[in-house]
Amino acid sequence: MKKFAEFGIKVEENGRYFDVPKLQMHQVLNCEIEILEFITDVKTKNGMRYLLKIRLNGKDGKLFTDAKPIKEALNQIPENEFPFIATIRQRRYDSGNTGTYYLE
Repeated sequence: MKKFAEFGIKVEENGRYFDVPKLQMHQVLNCEIEILEFITDVKTKNGMRYLLKIRLNGKDGKLFTDAKPIKEALNQIPENEFPFIATIRQRRYDSGNTGTYYLE
């Protein structure tokens, strides 16, 4: 039986991705992180998101977000200013679970 590599098929990559573990927002919330780089308009099952490559406690990870304040802030930072240190905070709109995340 042949191995897949023997077929000589070259798979085209559709853009960049980060080959690091995926983190959840609750894992980085209120923690100081390094934001290394980001990719805009990444298609997910939940819609288009930004994908951030971050470093938390010396370990690299990736984080998906659709938080408008984070996206707007990242869009304003010049590419040559990466990486930088930030903290992701949560702002609640009311006493319920609705709210958004932002950089501090």
